[in-house]
Amino acid sequence: MRFPKVTAFFVRDLLWDMSYPLSFLWRGGSIFFNLITFYFLGRLVSGATAGQLSAYGGGDYFPFVLVGLALSGFQGVALSSVSFAIQYGMYTGTLESMLVTPTSLSTIVFSSVLYQFVSSLLSILLYLVFGAVLFGVSLGQADLLSAAVILALTLLAHLPIGIFSASFLLIFKR
Repeated sequence: MRFPKVTAFFVRDLLWDMSYPLSFLWRGGSIFFNLITFYFLGRLVSGATAGQLSAYGGGDYFPFVLVGLALSGFQGVALSSVSFAIQYGMYTGTLESMLVTPTSLSTIVFSSVLYQFVSSLLSILLYLVFGAVLFGVSLGQADLLSAAVILALTLLAHLPIGIFSASFLLIFKR
């Protein structure tokens, strides 16, 4: 894998995303409003969920949902990023051009989805920072190594399904 090519793909996707300046504001706002919704939902059901969540280290619903929200976004990217990259290449007419270059297929696929994964990781960080700063979720007992391992295993489990769905996109053009 060649890093200048990977960097070029990343910069291309970053510039494309930056050409829509409200998209960053929209993503941050949607994270914030998701957190507000689940914070108040957690306050509403706080007594009813105490027993079910005791096996996970506490009876508070909001931190449990906060982690789920953060990781579900990453799962969604793992499931849809390859299909999105191929569909984008098909619609813009650049897929065939990229495939005939001397760049390996793995470099093209990896580079095409790298920005989406980095963006998803930043969204996870925003969820956790907003949750800690605005809603008082304590991250002091967080096991970052276990979280990184679970994130990597989530990627390994869901990315093949995303690649499989992308193969259907290439075969059936839908």
